[in-house]
Amino acid sequence: MHSAEDIAKRYSNILSTFDKFLTGERNLTHNVAYREMPFLVYAKVLGMETSVLMDYKWKHLNTWR
Repeated sequence: MHSAEDIAKRYSNILSTFDKFLTGERNLTHNVAYREMPFLVYAKVLGMETSVLMDYKWKHLNTWR
């Protein structure tokens, strides 16, 4: 198990980019699959649908030991 400090150190680049976004900067990039990509680009929602399953039992396969 990793500590919060370990996780923060590992993701420090993306966290600092997000902090800049929160302060109002919008022309930000971050590295995705070895490429610099725009950070948090607005998207247009083309449609939405909500599904409700009643009386359904989920089957889970535990692959973690």
